Amino acid sequence: MQPKTKIDINKFSEFLLSSSVYYKDMKELSIERIEEHYSGVTLSDVSSAKVFVSTDGTTREFAILEATSSHNADMIQSALSSYCNELVSKYETQDSEEYDRLQGYSIRRTRNYVILIISDRYGSGNKLVDSYFDKIHYDKKE
Repeated sequence: MQPKTKIDINKFSEFLLSSSVYYKDMKELSIERIEEHYSGVTLSDVSSAKVFVSTDGTTREFAILEATSSHNADMIQSALSSYCNELVSKYETQDSEEYDRLQGYSIRRTRNYVILIISDRYGSGNKLVDSYFDKIHYDKKE
């Protein structure tokens, strides 16, 4: 079997939403809200995207954004990194539980896909991404 080089972002999202980490209290952001949610991400640089944020007051979140080019993927990755750093700074003094959760955030890049995972300090969401990649036999080229 040939390794896959494409990710179906709908199936990816369904897989994560069916997990114990994200199965409850998650809401999808409309694509129009992505620019305001992630400062520095421009919709014209994104060919497809799914973003889910928690509705239970935690910082749990996951996003998969497919950029229109490698250069745009670099810019999206940088914007997501800034977003996470701002969250870490915000919660460092405000909420130790959420600060602990943010210690396990992950931003992954494979081809033109940029994946943001905020689950818990143990990186459970990141392990889910690996599990999904294994399930679909995805070639995890950086």
